[in-house]
Amino acid sequence: DCIRNPYLRSKFIEIMFGWARPETEHIFDLYPVLIDQLAPKLMRFYIEVERTGASSQFYDKFNIRFHISLILKCIWDHPAHRE
Repeated sequence: DCIRNPYLRSKFIEIMFGWARPETEHIFDLYPVLIDQLAPKLMRFYIEVERTGASSQFYDKFNIRFHISLILKCIWDHPAHRE
């Protein structure tokens, strides 16, 4: 909610995508804020990507949604995030 710029949000998604590997996926379980809000915020941004108006719109949407889907797959294995 603090970052309004879709470009900056997408860059942060790319950083989180780097953390979604088996050896570093425990990062998503370290803080209660992440457990409570990560999945809903990712899903909301997945939907908000539809409204980007960049010239490379199709490519940007595809990349952002691809990264979000892999992060969601990563955290789905953790029961706390499933709730």
